[in-house]
Amino acid sequence: MKLLIQLTALTLLVSLPASARRGDDDNHPETEDDAAKFALADADSDGFLSYAEFATTLSDSADAEKIARKFAKADADGDKLVSSDEWMAYKNDGSPDDSDARKFATLDTNGDGQLDFDEFAKPDLRKRPLVKIRDRFLGADTDGDGFLSLEEWSAYKGHRVKPTSGLTQFELADLNDDKSLSMKEFFQTYPSTKSKRRKDSIRRTFRRFDKNDDSVLTRKEWNPGGSHR
Repeated sequence: MKLLIQLTALTLLVSLPASARRGDDDNHPETEDDAAKFALADADSDGFLSYAEFATTLSDSADAEKIARKFAKADADGDKLVSSDEWMAYKNDGSPDDSDARKFATLDTNGDGQLDFDEFAKPDLRKRPLVKIRDRFLGADTDGDGFLSLEEWSAYKGHRVKPTSGLTQFELADLNDDKSLSMKEFFQTYPSTKSKRRKDSIRRTFRRFDKNDDSVLTRKEWNPGGSHR
């Protein structure tokens, strides 16, 4: 299948006029405006570039290996399609070895040049509890303004051991800072799940901790022995 896609891409390269095939190589300084190039390559006008469509943006000399490498670079979210946002971030990423700006632009869905918590959290929601993601977000937000700049996000990504806030799990879950956890806040200490059985299990755990049955957990109920965060 991979070979078939590559052959299709090369066939399209040959069939298009040279002006349409000229892409991002330095040998073609006469390249068209990036947005116009995207529209030209988007043959089915669905707002995305497939592998074969993306291949038409490269120069005549681009071989299958180069096409595959550049497509992987542009496809920031790995869904085998290049959106217009990914395309523009890819075209404006001046460093061939650094994809931080491109990935940041993909996460920055409202285009305001910074990441709020929801934008930061989205890639990890199925892998980590929300409190763990919040811990990392606060650790990365070095100026404490509630947002991550490109510089803060890049620094965070560069750490093998990710920075954290130093807060306890209880403090991270207590979003309204009322010194107790509601059922909704308690759910954030577990990875996101669609399983009804898993949700019911978490609810039972909450009720088991809630000794006085007042529908909230105090720090003492949460951690009576003081042995965990």
